[in-house]
Amino acid sequence: VLGFEDRSIDDGLIRSLWLRTERLDDLGMDLQAPPRSDPQMLRCLGQVKADAERGPPDLAALAEQVPFPLLQPLRLPPGFRLTAARHRKLRSDRTSGFAVLEYQDGMALIRVLQGTAEALDAFEDRERGRDERHRDEGTCPSIPEGGAPITAGGLRILRRKDRCRTVLRVDGIEGVSVTIIGRNELSQDAYIEMVESLDLV
Repeated sequence: VLGFEDRSIDDGLIRSLWLRTERLDDLGMDLQAPPRSDPQMLRCLGQVKADAERGPPDLAALAEQVPFPLLQPLRLPPGFRLTAARHRKLRSDRTSGFAVLEYQDGMALIRVLQGTAEALDAFEDRERGRDERHRDEGTCPSIPEGGAPITAGGLRILRRKDRCRTVLRVDGIEGVSVTIIGRNELSQDAYIEMVESLDLV
């Protein structure tokens, strides 16, 4: 029912948690944190409840909230649908924040982040800082290091990939930077097609 990604076993920090049903009623049970849960898990459970009670994401409403043009991929891998859309602003981020669109097929999760280049840089810096504090030896980083540029559909895309996930970033579409983060269950072509199909909401 719930998907977990826990990459820091020592302190039990849960890095992501998401609901795989559209309504809480489908679960037939209450979503409650188990005893001795850390604060991060409690916040995640609260977000799960909020997403489920909110209903299908309204991209038109989100487009009015964000101070930049909102993009969406028109081509998705088979079985994927939009399950969450929100505007985020990091505590240490002095930029306008960024939008996060989440797509799922019931098992895999793809996140599409977009905003100014400075906002996405701030997000990546925060993820690297978290990795330094919590990542166990031998586990994958949140954002793979390095990468190489590729060209597809007339776009210059920075592709970073390790054994866990693929991250594609493209700057300058309608003045917006976009980062797509996904696990490696899908082919590289599927992620590239998502980038090529980005269009205004």
